Order: sequence, then structure tokens, then C-alpha cells
Amino acid sequence: MRLDGFSQDDGRIFGVLSEGGANPITLLFDYHASGSPVQLGDLAKQFASVMPAARIRTLDVVGTTSSGAFVLETNSAKPCASSSRWLLDPSPALPPSAQFSPLYTASTATR
Repeated sequence: MRLDGFSQDDGRIFGVLSEGGANPITLLFDYHASGSPVQLGDLAKQFASVMPAARIRTLDVVGTTSSGAFVLETNSAKPCASSSRWLLDPSPALPPSAQFSPLYTASTATR
């Protein structure tokens, strides 16, 4: 399990849960601090037609759009391809100039 960060209002926590083996899974989780049920998104299913499973496991949540969509980015020590940003709906790729709100992370938090 990988914690990727917090929403700008501290109301949500985002991360990725990945499990290898015979039946691998890669899930995005969205935890609402207000007590709402955790939302899960199956990244392996969403991105299967776009990238190989090994690359799907490198997806990190890096922000949200004004409409609440997740912005994901590939992150790997051995890049499978050039780094790209994606909306949870993987078609099309998020343009490099698109505006989104980055998450608070341990390296950016100044509280």
C-alpha cells in the first residue's frame, strides 16, 4: 500500500494498493476523512488497454481536477516509457498544460 497524499482541504487521502502474484490487482483508494465509505478504483482494469501491468503498478495519484477527477502519473525507477499524466478515465492522456490541484505530500507539507 502506498499513500500518495492529501487533498488541499485535508478532507481526502489518496493512495494505491498493489498486490502481485497469480491474480495481481492495483487499486486506487480515496479515503474521506468525513467518514464516507472508502472509494476504490481498479486501475488494472481501467488501464489494461493502455499500458502493461508492470507500468500500471507505477501509477501514483498526483492531484485532482476542479471536477474531482483523479490525476495519475507514472513513477518508476526504471521508466517503462516517458512519464505521462492521466485522468482516471485513461482516454485521452492529460495534456501537459492542463491545470490540476497537486496533493499535499510529506515532501511538500509545511504545517
